[in-house]
Amino acid sequence: MKKLYVLVMLLAAFIVMGASVFSIQGTPVSNTYTLTGDNAVTLQAAWEAAGGTWLSTGPPIAVTLQTETNGARLGFGGDTPTVDNVGTVFTAGTSGRFAHPAAASSMKICPSTTGANPKIHMILEY
Repeated sequence: MKKLYVLVMLLAAFIVMGASVFSIQGTPVSNTYTLTGDNAVTLQAAWEAAGGTWLSTGPPIAVTLQTETNGARLGFGGDTPTVDNVGTVFTAGTSGRFAHPAAASSMKICPSTTGANPKIHMILEY
């Protein structure tokens, strides 16, 4: 009986809290940026160039990217993506969600091929 009571209380707490204890929650903010030139830029630089504000409270808790036109290359940590060479390729129409502040703060983006100028849709969760 005691185990059933504990189970019911845990279930009630789960329902009342809306399961927020078990998932990353954030306020999404959206922007679109077109990369020009072939040099890599940080996610923060792309976000600010698109008119967004990078919050001083720190990097977002998650980032979703979608390449709308042409391809892009992504680099994380100390990797700097280069045109036609280094980085993870996102072809046009590809999207991905990176749910870690370190990924957001270290991410760099460049076109996947020379002169591609991809349009990238970014959603940051704070």
